[in-house]
Amino acid sequence: SIIQSKLHYTRKVYGRQCIARRIEAIVAEKFLNEYHLMSFASSAFHYGLFDSAELIAVASFSKGRKMNRLQEHQRSFELVRFCCKEGMTVIGGLTKLLKCFADEKDPGDIMTYVDKQLSEGASYLKCGFKLHSETKKQEFLVNVGTFERSYYKGEKFDAKIFYIAQNLGNLKLVYTLGRN
Repeated sequence: SIIQSKLHYTRKVYGRQCIARRIEAIVAEKFLNEYHLMSFASSAFHYGLFDSAELIAVASFSKGRKMNRLQEHQRSFELVRFCCKEGMTVIGGLTKLLKCFADEKDPGDIMTYVDKQLSEGASYLKCGFKLHSETKKQEFLVNVGTFERSYYKGEKFDAKIFYIAQNLGNLKLVYTLGRN
């Protein structure tokens, strides 16, 4: 799906022609388990983008958190997951989902992480996110049989069962509503 998108081998749909609305966690879970590389993650709020009756994109957000960078009454929310249905590119879809969420929750800002191995964050930057910082590379223990990974913290491990892998780190991006 990621390769299809990067090669522009996807069907294009315009977000402005779609309907964004809040969806149930069970609907988001099913969609994200099918289409997101990292599957579903527990989140407080889920929004879907619909082309007619077809769910074509999902965004999930955390609860609000107090951050020193914001005024006392404002909260920062994390965009935990976003993806489109396989084989689709929804132009303006993320922006439409962000607006729907912002209209309901009035966040001080929205932050997200982008895996540097998979993306430079161009689509997030286009819709108004700004680079906040970058995380360091992370090491993982990967099970040679199941390919399940867990964070490696320097502990001893059985090299017959696990190997060490490393990512490139993440971009931390922040979207500040009305002040981009």
